[in-house]
Amino acid sequence: MRIVQGSASAHNGGAGRAALRLHTALLTQGLDSTFITGEADVRAANVITASERRPAWRYLKLWQESSLLKLSPSPNMSLRSPALVRGPVGRELLTVDADVIHLHWLGGFAASIPQIGNVLRRTPTVWTLHDLWVPSGTEHYGGSIDRRRLGYTRRNRPDGESGFDLDRMVWNRKRRHWSQPARLVAPSEWLANEVRSSQLCAEWPVRVIPNPLDTQMFRPIGRELARSLLGLPPSEPLILFSALGGIDDPRKGWDLLERALPQVLRSTPGLRIVTVGGSTAAVAGLHSDHVLPVGRVADDLTLAALYSAADCVVVPSREDVLPQVATEAQACGTPVVGFRIGGLPDCVDDGSTGALAEPFDTDDLAERITWVVSQELESGELGRSSRDRAVRLWSFPVVVQQYNALYESALHD
Repeated sequence: MRIVQGSASAHNGGAGRAALRLHTALLTQGLDSTFITGEADVRAANVITASERRPAWRYLKLWQESSLLKLSPSPNMSLRSPALVRGPVGRELLTVDADVIHLHWLGGFAASIPQIGNVLRRTPTVWTLHDLWVPSGTEHYGGSIDRRRLGYTRRNRPDGESGFDLDRMVWNRKRRHWSQPARLVAPSEWLANEVRSSQLCAEWPVRVIPNPLDTQMFRPIGRELARSLLGLPPSEPLILFSALGGIDDPRKGWDLLERALPQVLRSTPGLRIVTVGGSTAAVAGLHSDHVLPVGRVADDLTLAALYSAADCVVVPSREDVLPQVATEAQACGTPVVGFRIGGLPDCVDDGSTGALAEPFDTDDLAERITWVVSQELESGELGRSSRDRAVRLWSFPVVVQQYNALYESALHD
């Protein structure tokens, strides 16, 4: 059985990293997988880079879609993808010989809505969702729950939007072109429920399979050794915040953690906060005596060391599907604290591998961080439970077995 996966990216962003990890996991377990991506210079086996035949076309597409988005202003600050123009990943997927096509995140001009529809009709298709774009209009996150559940009508447009209703047009294009459903995979129960309750995908089969994790790469290496290797304080309590966009991505909730920090610092003298992602300049001046900005980290080995060095990783997201920061940290034996939203209840076993605060209650978040740090300093039991659960739920053999069963079903049903 030949599986061909399509993804806009392979390294840039959590969705691309998750997709490439699945490709790697399939290969390690002996499955025949080819990975098509719009990202160049991906150093992995069986990877095809799909590029624009004329580089100038990408700039034309950017101008076209940005012009449309300007005609449809929205208070929703999340990424929006009209997917109106044909893309190179979609082109390759329509020419490749495959028994099963496996789609991932296809924004960034990777494929158009009609191209995706043609793929669905041509070959049995599995589609792993990494956000809410598939059942929505242009929106990857946020947007109107009513519109997803009831349909994008003229009457239920959210307050604050004006101009041309691009979301409604895109949603109607999806409904028209996606006549053949894919087998959808949601990495968390929250996302699966959002899809099941949507009008567009309510009849599509959906099941929950978590993103795979290389638990041999992400594993505990000992806090003393990790801190020594990274030049971090050897004895002070450390918590870690990590997001690709650093403190500037509102969805990742740095501002909520920042509000909780004074209470945490009063309860835990000497605490330091390591920030990973974004630029170090963006963090300069914020609690300067306590914040240690690392900036962007490109390799998994350094990330694993950073997780291992921390007593607790805080994931204060406002929306998230199955945050890889949370799964990676636990695989490294470090408990996680976050809000009880999205896919975090799938990630964190509250009280056993970390703690979950009531959504956006920063006092509760502070109490949970303080409790987890104190428990780790006292016994380390939360970290040991985190590692055990990560191997049991997210390791390559466990996840690949579930996907292989789904591929067989797609091929033979």
